[in-house]
Amino acid sequence: MPSIGSHHLLTVTLRWIYLTIAGVSCALGLLTAIRAPDWVDWRLTILACGFGYVAAVLPAAVMLAVALSPANKAAVAIATQVLAGIACVLLLQPCVQAWLMGRDLPARLRRSFGDARVAGQPFTLGGLVAGWPKEAPMRTLVYHEGLKLDFYPAIGRVNAPCVIVIHGGGWDSGDRGQIATFNSWLARGGYAAADISYRLAPGAVWPAQRDDVAASIAYVKGHAAELGVDPTRIVLFGRSAGGQIAEACAYGLKDPSIRGVIAFYAPADMNFAWKWGREDDALNSPRLLRRFLGGDPGTAGPPMTARAESGS
Repeated sequence: MPSIGSHHLLTVTLRWIYLTIAGVSCALGLLTAIRAPDWVDWRLTILACGFGYVAAVLPAAVMLAVALSPANKAAVAIATQVLAGIACVLLLQPCVQAWLMGRDLPARLRRSFGDARVAGQPFTLGGLVAGWPKEAPMRTLVYHEGLKLDFYPAIGRVNAPCVIVIHGGGWDSGDRGQIATFNSWLARGGYAAADISYRLAPGAVWPAQRDDVAASIAYVKGHAAELGVDPTRIVLFGRSAGGQIAEACAYGLKDPSIRGVIAFYAPADMNFAWKWGREDDALNSPRLLRRFLGGDPGTAGPPMTARAESGS
């Protein structure tokens, strides 16, 4: 049998382990409320803000373990409980904010766009654990000079709006199919999706990517009847570098069929990115921009802002 001394040592060790977990979880949770310092790995912010509801399980378990401990009135135990409680609140904050925003979003969309199609509540707590819908039918098509797109027809809807999906990857990497589950989700929600490949830097510099997006739009419009889409209702969607391309095309192509643009964490202000990006940042932003533009702003032609606005 373990001695009383070893049992006490184990109890003390667990007490300090719980305090450490609570403190680290609280520090992680702070990333949901304050700007992360430059020296903090950006992936920690994604963990805190995007998956905080999962990370909150650990401090919640610590709170329960400490509450059930015989020494739950000790100073260390109380400090642990406080830190773990703060951590849970901070890590769950993004979910609460999303729920509050989603609660009023359908009504706001209808006020702004009339009879907008809203498939249920945009955000629910149950949706966090519901999983993705099963894979939707898809076929791969060549839309322009060897460039391909994966087309997901809208399920249960004819003459559907079409979402052009533009992948991320820093302009010099990535390919279509990065978020195939999202494309299936769109299709099962009544929206067609065209997940496109486009030419990558440095082999192809801007505005080659704009031209590829324009070609994909022309293809979808030219084959609208065959694809079952409404050629007058197209939305551009992109993440990261794809979001920047989506924004530049949505505002620069001046195509009335583009009815909306959605950009997730896109570098929208390119001049700002060039001015403040550093070679030693997480992505080496100056290098990416030089590869994308074919040089720095002084050698790559018109200013970046004008290039984005004009689409040239």
